[in-house]
Amino acid sequence: MMKIKKRFIWVFIILISLASCALSKPDLVVTDVWSDGSAIWCQLMNTGDQAASAGHQTALDIDGNQVSIAIVNVNIGPGQRLDQTFQYTFQCTSVLDDIIVTADYQDTIIEENESNNS
Repeated sequence: MMKIKKRFIWVFIILISLASCALSKPDLVVTDVWSDGSAIWCQLMNTGDQAASAGHQTALDIDGNQVSIAIVNVNIGPGQRLDQTFQYTFQCTSVLDDIIVTADYQDTIIEENESNNS
């Protein structure tokens, strides 16, 4: 009877460990977007518990059209931020331009929340 209880406890501990590992993922969000002259900048933040590996892409859409893609070529650790610019010359086309930046726009990184990238 004691052996069964010990096995049950070990199995329970292993399952808890596996569950916590499965929940640890990066989570990329765009925290800021700004212009500096004709350049558009953004700030990405990893709000997750694991690093977001280099190689994913950030997209810039203006007035519904994708105009530029920037490759993130560094890892972004948990809680870290990254300022990034696009190879695009911005010119205001109307009183209001709709500017949307999307982190990991091709869903390369498996994240805690895939719906908060813009």
